[in-house]
Amino acid sequence: VLGQAFNWEASIPSANQYLLEVSLIEDFSVIIIKQSVQGITYPLNMDELEYNKGYYWRIQGLSDSGELFGNPSQIKFFKTESVPEPILNVSSEETSLTPEFTWTGIEMEVVYQITVASDGSMENKLWQENISSTSAVYPESATLLDFATTYYWNIIALDENGNPLSQSSIEPFSTKSVYAVVGLIPD
Repeated sequence: VLGQAFNWEASIPSANQYLLEVSLIEDFSVIIIKQSVQGITYPLNMDELEYNKGYYWRIQGLSDSGELFGNPSQIKFFKTESVPEPILNVSSEETSLTPEFTWTGIEMEVVYQITVASDGSMENKLWQENISSTSAVYPESATLLDFATTYYWNIIALDENGNPLSQSSIEPFSTKSVYAVVGLIPD
């Protein structure tokens, strides 16, 4: 539904403007959008709707003076898409013991919960924090990471009440190996 528009055929007789109504309930007792529209299309704006929710919509012709004429259209149903998930910026290179994590956020007012774990099921959590930005550095105060070890991380977008909205994939990262020190003088 995102990026699409409401479209309909012109009424007979043709109207120059229409009343678009969008409701949560089929009897239109809870109207979310009530908009006078020029022409036969209206862009769908997710600022006016909620993600992952079902809506009913209908259209009715309006006279030049703004009065309803004719009968309303058939009632149609649509469901908005789920909240987009944060996209992790994954690196295949080995990281330090205090890696920086970055991700592409979602276009909503959210808090992100970052979690680092020692297992891919994210059950053995080493660090978890809620932040408002789209980057975080693993703190030295958290459980120390080991050299040459694979860990896992993910991001959950939370609403203002701390409820999960969407979750990223779980991705691995590896810490640097310990290298022998060479070139010491004197031998």
